Amino acid sequence: KKTTKASERIRGGLHRRGYDVQLFDSLVSEGKIVVLSGDLSSERLGLGGKEFKMVADQVGEIFHVGSLVNHIWDYDRLKKPNVGGILEILRLALTGKQVARVHYISTISVIIQGDEKRIEPSSRLGALGGYAQSKWVAEKIVRKVAEKGLVPVTIHRPGLIGPDTVTGAANSQDWLIRFISGCVLIGGYLTRPKGPSKLSVSLSAVNHASQSIISLAEGFGRAKEPFRCPTYHTPITKITGTEVLMKRIASSPQLLGRRMRQVPQNQWGVTMDELPPNNPLYPFRKAFAMGLGSVHGHQHKATSNELSAEIKSTTSNLNEKALIAPPTEYSVEEVDRMVRFVMAANNLTLNMPLLKRTRSLQRAGGFTLGFKIPEMIRSQTQPF
Repeated sequence: KKTTKASERIRGGLHRRGYDVQLFDSLVSEGKIVVLSGDLSSERLGLGGKEFKMVADQVGEIFHVGSLVNHIWDYDRLKKPNVGGILEILRLALTGKQVARVHYISTISVIIQGDEKRIEPSSRLGALGGYAQSKWVAEKIVRKVAEKGLVPVTIHRPGLIGPDTVTGAANSQDWLIRFISGCVLIGGYLTRPKGPSKLSVSLSAVNHASQSIISLAEGFGRAKEPFRCPTYHTPITKITGTEVLMKRIASSPQLLGRRMRQVPQNQWGVTMDELPPNNPLYPFRKAFAMGLGSVHGHQHKATSNELSAEIKSTTSNLNEKALIAPPTEYSVEEVDRMVRFVMAANNLTLNMPLLKRTRSLQRAGGFTLGFKIPEMIRSQTQPF
């Protein structure tokens, strides 16, 4: 039953994101993919002893992508799945007939934010927020294990992961997709009320990020020092101005007749104060009080597209195009695919009731603005 449910979860995720479910089914039927139901926060990853040993004996490389991502919870609540989980992964790597290499997918968030500071992949710095702290501790653990010569480990640090350039699919819980989804439901957006207008969103498209990680992994067999724990920053492949991005979204035919307009700061502030809990933006309403431009994401220079000599020396068979192609904007066509995914994720159709218009004369806390605020569209949809 657990295995069946796990397969259905994967199939459902593939279907929602527009990927080939039939290909997955055929790979499962051919035995090329084996689906197991587990738990990162449990001993032996929630597997039975025999099952755990069977997996350990058959794997040569482990890509540890799983974690509990929550940017609101503190470290204590995330420690068990994110720190305990990596301990169980290392146990798995050591349990088999031969030691498996571990590819640990971390996050650039382990580095304290800094727009202009150049940070090398080998930098060992602090982290802000419970999630980043849990990933930072996990990095410390795998690095120490590798230094002791117990398990060969490679650390990959992606920044903000963006929508697939081919399908538009993305993680609907990421802050960027939540912002876009929330704005579609609201019917308006704010990029930045004041200051420089050339702010941009820098990210790695998910298909580019995965290709980069796999390309690097293919070269590790030739590494001269397998236990030195190399650390790589996943290159940025998409840089799009915030205003350009939102205007392309607002003009996309994939909105199915819905309208989006750029709104002034005072109107946006009231909207954030009165945002209904079922809007995807709700958990991050304070972070987006100044619009999309108020959240810089991961904009370290360390996530630029420079391919270091270290990578070249350890990975001789890289598909270098996947790693060093200069970043581009999300094109109009790619934005349309992104919007189509957002609309499907929110289950929005032309047949749904129109959004309700409301007025507000007060901010939270009873402070009266002293003038009438123009009407702003409010959301009446279900959370996704």
